[in-house]
Amino acid sequence: MAVKILALVSLIFYFLALVFGLMLLFNSDQRDLVTSGEAYGFSTIDLPDIENLQSLMNQEAEIEELIDQLESEHASKMDDLRVTEAELKELTTQYVALETKMGTYQRGEDMAIDYLRDKQVDGTVATLGMLEPEGLEFFVLYAMPFMRQNAVFAKNYDKLLSAINQNVDLAKRMSILKSQKKR
Repeated sequence: MAVKILALVSLIFYFLALVFGLMLLFNSDQRDLVTSGEAYGFSTIDLPDIENLQSLMNQEAEIEELIDQLESEHASKMDDLRVTEAELKELTTQYVALETKMGTYQRGEDMAIDYLRDKQVDGTVATLGMLEPEGLEFFVLYAMPFMRQNAVFAKNYDKLLSAINQNVDLAKRMSILKSQKKR
C-alpha cells in the first residue's frame, strides 16, 4: 500500500509540475521580466528632474549666444589685425625709405667732414673737379648743407667756397646743379 501512496503522490506532483509548466509556457509575458543586469542598471541611473533639465537647456542657450558673440568679436579683431598689418607694412616701407635717405645724408656728412678736415683746400677743389657729375651732385645736395650748418668747420668752409669760386669751371658746374635742385 505504501507503494500505491507513493505512486499517487508522485502522480499528483507530476500533474502539478505539468500544469505549472504549461501555465508558465503559455501565460508568461517576457516583457515584464527584468534580468538581474537590467535591475542593477536601472538602479544606478539617476533621472534628472525637469527643473534641472530646463536649467541645463538655458545654460546651453547662453553658451551658444556667447560663442556667437565671441566669433563676431574674433572676426572684428581679425579685420583690425589686417588693417594693422597693412599699416605696419606701409610704415615699414616708409622706414626703409627714411633709413636709406638717412644713410645718404650720413655719407654726405662723412664726405663733408673728410673734405673740410683732412684735406687742404686746394686738394679738395682738385678732387671735386675730378668727380663725375653724379658725385658732384651728391656733394652739392648732401655734403654742402652739412658744411654750412656745422660751426666747427665754418672757417674751412669759407676757404673752400673761395677756392671753388676761383675755379670757374667747377663753380659753374656746381651752380647748375644747385639751380636744378631748386626746381
